[in-house]
Amino acid sequence: MTGRAGMDVSHIQHGENGTRANRRRLLEEAMRELDEDWTAKQADRNANVIASLSKTNIAMVNDGAGGFRRCHNVDDVLAYGDARQARVKRKIKANSFTTTTIVAHLPKSMCIEEEFTDNEGRKKTRYVARDEAEMRRYFDELLAYLGDKVLTGGQAAIHGYDINLDETTPHIQVICDTFAPHPKHSDTLRVEASQMWGSHRDVRYPEGHEKEGQQMGGSVKMENYQRGLREHMIAAGFPVEAEVSERPKEKLDKPTYVQLEEERAELAEERAEIEEALEQAYAMRSKGKREGYEKGRAEGRSESEEAIRKAQEAKRQAEDSVTAAEAARRALEAERQAEEEKMREFAEVVAELQGMKATADQRKQLEGLKKKAAYQRAMAKMRNWDDDASRDRQMGE
Repeated sequence: MTGRAGMDVSHIQHGENGTRANRRRLLEEAMRELDEDWTAKQADRNANVIASLSKTNIAMVNDGAGGFRRCHNVDDVLAYGDARQARVKRKIKANSFTTTTIVAHLPKSMCIEEEFTDNEGRKKTRYVARDEAEMRRYFDELLAYLGDKVLTGGQAAIHGYDINLDETTPHIQVICDTFAPHPKHSDTLRVEASQMWGSHRDVRYPEGHEKEGQQMGGSVKMENYQRGLREHMIAAGFPVEAEVSERPKEKLDKPTYVQLEEERAELAEERAEIEEALEQAYAMRSKGKREGYEKGRAEGRSESEEAIRKAQEAKRQAEDSVTAAEAARRALEAERQAEEEKMREFAEVVAELQGMKATADQRKQLEGLKKKAAYQRAMAKMRNWDDDASRDRQMGE
């Protein structure tokens, strides 16, 4: 039996006041075992959290020497991140992404099933590690892969992580930044979010690729990271699938692109409605928790989970459509620029031809004037001759 190796990635903008408050919020959720109030809060929000097992979670913080040590207070993780941020040479823009969270689950092929009762009294199935030592090795390999192949800041960019063992599947939550060593100023850092996760002029398709020399987009980088993770885990001896499910490439014609552009505004509205639907669905689930009848709670949760699933699927489809439209817009913009360049070249040729014609017309006109002047001089001489002959006749008479 083989399982899937993958990771979910999300980013947080720096904002006007930095990301410390957001990092604390993330750490209180991920490292909930460090405080009983955090454990109770997360168990109340998530029925899959088994509060009695939260103490088995494993919190770690970067030791600053290339490794990690056990974490007993999230302030240690925050302080490590603050020190990294203080080393950034240039002022960080509010819209820069400076904090990244990465979540990865232990493949099902490395787990066994176990029955448990959730916080609402329902019998459910959860997955636990078949071999705890192999689980730790799997997550260690994940961290090594991130530090070597994904984060340009290396292992030092990982502030800390927590292995959560109190939910339905063992998983790791990694908190890291987008800082990397500054190439021109030693012992300082710079923001490299675009180099890692977006499109940047320094990261291009390699020699021999059909898009050789072009900037590589963020979605392509993410596909490469996921593929690389699978290959890394297989090489490390873990039972995971090697296949990568890729979306087929599409080339949009102009009518399709125009239609997509017209739909973008509608997609934005739909996304807003989807977010509202998600909020309502979560509210329904919370309401179901508070109600006193088991049947009502079960029905309410079933409806809310279905609403959440549909809303999330609609959101994914909307985002995919927007991404496709944006790619098509860039392709058509490049085509438009090429056409404008051709028109400019054509205008220059026409102007040159017109100039040549004007010069030829001027030359022709000058020749005409010269001929006219010569004719007038000849006629004047002939009139002089006639006058002289007339005077001679008069004098002879």
